[in-house]
Amino acid sequence: MNFLRSGLVLALSLCVTGVAQAQKTDIVVLNNGDRITCEVDGLSSGLLTVKTDDMGTIRIEWDKVRSVTSSRTFEVETTGGALWYGSLAAGNPGQLVVVGATRTTLDQLAIFRITTIEKGFWHRLDGSINVGGSVTKSSGVGQVYANLDVGAKTPKSSWSLSYDSTTTFRENEPDSGRYLGQFIYTHNLRKRWFLLGFSQLESNEDLGYDLRVAVGGGGGRNLIQSTRRVFQLIGGLSVNREQPLEAEALGNLELMSTVRYSFVSYDYPKSETTLSLTVLPSVTDLGRVRLTANLKASRALFTNDFVFTTTAFDEYDNRPPAGAVNTNDYGLSFSLGWKF
Repeated sequence: MNFLRSGLVLALSLCVTGVAQAQKTDIVVLNNGDRITCEVDGLSSGLLTVKTDDMGTIRIEWDKVRSVTSSRTFEVETTGGALWYGSLAAGNPGQLVVVGATRTTLDQLAIFRITTIEKGFWHRLDGSINVGGSVTKSSGVGQVYANLDVGAKTPKSSWSLSYDSTTTFRENEPDSGRYLGQFIYTHNLRKRWFLLGFSQLESNEDLGYDLRVAVGGGGGRNLIQSTRRVFQLIGGLSVNREQPLEAEALGNLELMSTVRYSFVSYDYPKSETTLSLTVLPSVTDLGRVRLTANLKASRALFTNDFVFTTTAFDEYDNRPPAGAVNTNDYGLSFSLGWKF
């Protein structure tokens, strides 16, 4: 279990970088006529991110942008899943022109994502760090919550590394908690389809296991894909090996079904909400079913880079390993964080 905690320190080291300033020659014109000379970083979740010499990195709501001009090469994905490659040019109001092998005019509000193709590894990284805690003197119980998310996107794929921990401290008793480290790789296909693979390490003594190691994969599709909302379905297989608290290690093969919905609101302060539900019926232990539900809601503080986050989880196992205290474990935490 200690190596899961040390995973947070290892993952944090990925965020320490030094990058050189790129020459800023791109032009973004806003609906009010303001003209910004910058380096276009990309469009994601309805926000156009640009880097400037005088104002640093700023994020602009996509529907406030009149035109974008850049000679660099981008991948442009529409809400319908179509992909276009080329430089960016201004068109009529409400339109973006992609200049590649052909000159294609797109409805600006139908654009889901813009990715810079030639960007280096460190430039593509984004993520968040959240920390929270509580202590009750009368009961001698304290709790610490920590979360790290790091990821990057390329035109054809994306990856994410995450670490979540909820540790409870009690006087004169051993520490207990829930720890989860996860790596996910996604390869994008056309028409909003994608393939994915994942690996996962987790520990939850209340549900009877000291360590569960899982690998798996599958595919899915974004049924809804817009600048504000994404609704996706995922299906696949997961193979895991559990180390129960009071029994020998055992292996499992499970089916995997996931429903995920995310929503972004840009009205200040900006807020983001993600809901997910995963159902894992066992193939090797027929009748055993595990379910995991997660909620993450963040709200901007001061600037869009600092957030207040509410996180909730509910984990259920109708046949937990020997030594389990409960068949169900759930939690709610509040934390302050920084997005990068």
